[in-house]
Parts: sequence; structure tokens; C-alpha cells
Amino acid sequence: MIDITNPSSPPFLGNVDTYITDVTVSGSYAYVAALDLNVIDISDPSAPMVVGTVGFPINQPAGVAVSGSYAYVTDPYGYDPESTQSGRLRIIDISNPASPTQVGSVHSTGGKVWSSSPLSGIAVSGDYVYVACPDENDPLTGPGSLQVIDVSNPTRPSTVATVPVPEFPCYSIATSGPYAYVTGFKETITTYPVFSVTRTTGVRVIDISSPWAPVVVGGLTLTSPPNSSTWYQVVAAGNYLYVAGSPALQVIDVSDPTAPAIVATYLGNSRGVAVQGSNAYLIRGTEIRVVDIQNPLSPITKGVGYLSGGTRAVTANSSYLFVGGDLKGDPDVTSLFIYPLQCPEFTPVRLSSFVALPQSNGIVLKWATSNETEFSGFHVRRSTQGKRRL
Repeated sequence: MIDITNPSSPPFLGNVDTYITDVTVSGSYAYVAALDLNVIDISDPSAPMVVGTVGFPINQPAGVAVSGSYAYVTDPYGYDPESTQSGRLRIIDISNPASPTQVGSVHSTGGKVWSSSPLSGIAVSGDYVYVACPDENDPLTGPGSLQVIDVSNPTRPSTVATVPVPEFPCYSIATSGPYAYVTGFKETITTYPVFSVTRTTGVRVIDISSPWAPVVVGGLTLTSPPNSSTWYQVVAAGNYLYVAGSPALQVIDVSDPTAPAIVATYLGNSRGVAVQGSNAYLIRGTEIRVVDIQNPLSPITKGVGYLSGGTRAVTANSSYLFVGGDLKGDPDVTSLFIYPLQCPEFTPVRLSSFVALPQSNGIVLKWATSNETEFSGFHVRRSTQGKRRL
């Protein structure tokens, strides 16, 4: 867990200034997709430092994945001298972290999204990179696809398969074993004869055991009304997917890939999620929230800490949590913050029960606690619309 003695100012181990859209960690280095691709030495978590940078020809990196000696970066608005199409997957040789160098690229629309949430639209497994792609001409409401890229020769990557997902643009992807899980969402606005907004959100399960011939084997689609959901980042862990989004974190059972099913909903908007062991780490506004998922069917809050500014991206390894955000609420001044995972829990109160009982003239709330440490009292908030706390 994160040691946050003062939740209003969480004591991170170390931080380094860098603009952040996505972050991944491999060994002693963090790789940050920013205005450039930054390589950050985290061997001393209390003093991380940028040791290498790749700028041009990268234009605006959106997502990053790492395997072995290579980093794979989606550059949705980048160009290549040999192509007139915008959007590239760039392959960066990181064998020398101080001098990362592009060695190859291929056309890809991955990362061409409107959301500022971390969508992790890229994953790598073996000799293949998998990219969640929105439509090139209509990235907001057009059909999506899964792009499979052979990177066995990093200097000459090639697209070997494309799987259409016609229901929605594809923004985020996770892979586990022989499956890829792609999520996305879209809003359809109708103005005549009656103004209405329909939101389509979903996940597709794609069998990638034969990367050159992937097949959609299952899926789950929500349409509003009645389900008003927006799904952002997806993470796969065991037989479950954890999908950050609005209005809740969704836990999806994929033990049967042909019939994924939502088995738990943890209310509260979240823009990113990382999973390590029996904990999920959510970022939502200025919050860093730790959720116990030892029982995936019943996620429970363990604690909450805050940055004074907004959070942008999150990932974790076995020892540390890495959060991209800012301390002063200035989106142009951002940092990568590093927190230790194995520290005492920071929640001052443990709830053992909580019950809401409807009455003719209101609601009666009853709760009991099993632990209260340095705790002064409770604040109860209500909503007049069932959506927004007051």
C-alpha cells in the first residue's frame, strides 16, 4: 500500500519533472510517453532522473509498451518521409538507455483519441505488437479495429492482421495468454426530431493464438440509455479485467472468453488503473485510491491519498507505484511520482458494516467500524440526482 500519513500531501519517495500521457516500467527504467519519449532511471526511487530522450521524428506520443531491448510508441499524428498517412507505430532501440534510437516504424492510428485519460492502447507479446485503433477518418464515432504488427525484424515492422470492431472505436488494450481484450466507447448525438445522446461502450475478446489470423470470440456491449458508461483503461489480471471509467471501475469475469460478464462495480469515476497482487490502484481527479480486489466480486476501498493537482497516468511493479500528475494543478507542469507499495495502510478507519435503510421520509444510515486511528468524525454527503455528491 501507499504510506500517506497526511492524505492531503502524500509523501512520495521521489519525483522527476516530465510531461506524461502514458508510462510503463521495465527493470530499472520507466518509459514515459510525453512530448517526447523519455527514459527515466528509477534504480534509486528517491532520485529518479531522465537519462535519455527521443524527440523528432516522434511528434506526439500517446502510448508506450516495452519488451526486451525495444520500446514501442504510438505516435498518432506523426509522419514518415515515405508515407503520406499520419499515424505511426515507432520502434525505439533502448539497449543503451542514454541514447534511445528509432530503428523502424509502420502506419498505425493507435492513440488517435480525444480523451485525456491514459488508455494504454498498445501491448506487446513475443514478436507481435497489438494496437487498439479508432477509425482513421472518424476517431470519435467510427468503427474500431485491432491491429497486429509483426516486429520480429524491428527495422521492418509490418501489419499482418486487422480485426474490425464495428460497434465502437477501440482505445485501450490488454493481453493475457492467447487473448487480447479491447475496449472502447462512442457517443452518438441525434438532434432531430428530438435531441438525444446514445453512448455505446464495450469490450471484445480476441483470440490471438495465431497472431496472423486473430478471431473475435466474445464480447460485451453496454448502450445508454439505460447504461451510461464510458470505459477508459483496461488491465487484465488472472480471470478478470479491471476497467477504469465513468461512472465506475468495472470488474469483468473472462474465465469464459466467449461470454465476458460484469461481476462487480466499484462506484466512482476513475481515469486509470494499475493492478499489483491483491490491490488495484485507481487515479481519479486528484485522488490515488487503493482498492482491495482479493475477492474480485467485492472490491473494497483500502485508502485514499491526494495530489494537489490532477493525476494523469498510473502503473506499478512489485515494489512501487508510479503516478503521473502535477502538484499545483498546472497541466503544463507535470511529474512522475514514485510511491512504495509495501508500507502501512493509510486509511484511518476500517468499516466492518454499512447499511442504508429506506424510510418514508428519507434514508437511515447505519455503520460500524473495526478500527479508528487519529480520526475525528464522519461527514455524510447526499445527492439530489443520484449522480453527483453534494
